[in-house]
Amino acid sequence: MSRAKFVVALCALVFGVAGSANAITFDLTQPVSYTWAPSIQIWDTTGTYMLTATGLVSGSNRNVVRSSSGIGVWSGSILEDPEVDGLGDDETLVLDLGLAQLMLESITFTRVGLDDDFRLIVDSVVQIASADIPGGNILGTSVSVYQVLPQLLGSVFSLTVPNWNDDYKVSQVTFSGSVPEPMTLALFGVGLVGLGLRKRARRA
Repeated sequence: MSRAKFVVALCALVFGVAGSANAITFDLTQPVSYTWAPSIQIWDTTGTYMLTATGLVSGSNRNVVRSSSGIGVWSGSILEDPEVDGLGDDETLVLDLGLAQLMLESITFTRVGLDDDFRLIVDSVVQIASADIPGGNILGTSVSVYQVLPQLLGSVFSLTVPNWNDDYKVSQVTFSGSVPEPMTLALFGVGLVGLGLRKRARRA
């Protein structure tokens, strides 16, 4: 194998493994009962990052509701299912990472019906004005994963609706780190050292 091919393969291996290992997943579901609160704090699956979920209805604070199907926003009406919806006043689910800045990779939606759309605002800037949530059904019971391409870097991710008839819950969000981890760089350095030793051995 030529030196150039070796370096390319090494980069692909190191950064590919690091990228998959660097996935940061927040499970927004709650298997038992409900939690109704002005804000809910959730740790990622590794216990490294914390996310705070809050709700807005037309700019005013509202409770968020966490259940087995994910998190939604309660508008204040006892007749309404706590989803993120546009029926009446538009609702917004805010996911705040605090001081952390991460790249959003994917969003898992639940309670998805036909033609449900979402809008994504990152750090107060509209990044996705309107996007279809794939795979909805007529019963509004579908679970759908939306891959964010390109990935979006930020600290505060707000999910809302572009139309009055859109509604959904969010059960999971997955991020990646914004910069390579120290272990990634260390592995890459070891690979380069190995390349140098290989070259020296050939000369000997």
